[in-house]
Amino acid sequence: MADVVQSAFTRTIIEDVIAVYQRLDQDDTPRHRRDLVRTAFAAIEGLHWQLKQDVLLHAFDALSMHERAAMSEETYLVDDRGNVNVVPRFLPLPSAIRLVVQMVKRYRPAYQVDYGHQGWANLRSAVDIRNRLVHPKVIEDLVVSDREVEATLSGFYWVLALVIEVLRETNRDLEETREALKTVVGEMREKREGAKTVQIGHSPPDATE
Repeated sequence: MADVVQSAFTRTIIEDVIAVYQRLDQDDTPRHRRDLVRTAFAAIEGLHWQLKQDVLLHAFDALSMHERAAMSEETYLVDDRGNVNVVPRFLPLPSAIRLVVQMVKRYRPAYQVDYGHQGWANLRSAVDIRNRLVHPKVIEDLVVSDREVEATLSGFYWVLALVIEVLRETNRDLEETREALKTVVGEMREKREGAKTVQIGHSPPDATE
């Protein structure tokens, strides 16, 4: 059921971006450009959240207490009554993404992300564009240029590709773990069958001796 819900969630946020982009393509207005940036970042944030939860679940036992808290974007404070309170801790999106990648390396040490890729640079630029739009100070802050539209879409595609890559790495790790377990179980069965053979083939001591 969780997989079905997750699939519907992913499909919905991606389809939202497609719909807004198509609307912009048909009617290129300043409002539609702003809508594209906002919708693309809603999808980026959603994809990142989903990816983070998947990686946290898969790598949980390999992570330290501090790393789990960082992945959950939480910290803890103790009040004057001795109660422990959870405090949300915001991480900038680029830092949060790099944290997820570091956690993936706990179970896929060879996994690498090319942070020199233009898509990563565009994502970082797009974060500034989004921040400017949601916290405007002057009318110019609401203007989205052609280059900024391209950077936002490029950043969205980069995150989408990252999600696909990490899910593939996680699935490979699961498959390798499954194969290793099958091997261990097979060896245990062979030892057990060998022990039975020894017991069955062993001659009892001669009662006349």
